[in-house]
Amino acid sequence: MHPSKINTLRIANFIEIYLYIVTPNILQKMFTYHCKKNSLLWGYDLLLGHFNFKSGIYENYICKHHCRQYRDTKIKHISGSRLMINFIKKYGFNSTDEIMKQYPPIINTINL
Repeated sequence: MHPSKINTLRIANFIEIYLYIVTPNILQKMFTYHCKKNSLLWGYDLLLGHFNFKSGIYENYICKHHCRQYRDTKIKHISGSRLMINFIKKYGFNSTDEIMKQYPPIINTINL
């Protein structure tokens, strides 16, 4: 991670989560949505607003995202998009557009 020139906090209905800073009770609530079939929680981050989680994006730091390589033979290949659609359908949504209409991505921006 390294500092950015932007110093804002965005309150969001959904974010891609790569760092959890939560209380044990919140972590326990998050794990209630975990299942073996979708162990990486594909689609979960899109439903944070639906699950009534408050999340924020602090934009003073930038983190490089390193994706797994498909040629890595140790990785079991999965269809993340299929897992995501199946997950959001369990909660009454058929597409990401439906989620965004009900839960806009950014709720508020706070300049720090």
